[in-house]
Amino acid sequence: MIKKLLAASLLSATLLPLAAPQAATVRWARSADPATLDPHAVNVGLNFNLLHQMYEPLLIRLADNSLQGAIATHWKQTDDPAVWEFKRKRAVISTS
Repeated sequence: MIKKLLAASLLSATLLPLAAPQAATVRWARSADPATLDPHAVNVGLNFNLLHQMYEPLLIRLADNSLQGAIATHWKQTDDPAVWEFKRKRAVISTS
């Protein structure tokens, strides 16, 4: 029993590094550098285009000016008009 446990531990220890995610470099070719990578300071189209590739918003605005959920599945205004409540999609983590 101990030999099987030891063999399984050794096998999993050797295969574990193969399953670890690897870092990669992302290259983005644009005509100019963005002014900021702060998603709260998006005020230029160049910044918005880059940040849209990095972050997913709760909601997106469609061409007819209506809102559609991006990661939000449901939203409503609370009794306080300055406070909104959002329900979001569960995170899906991809290992590939």
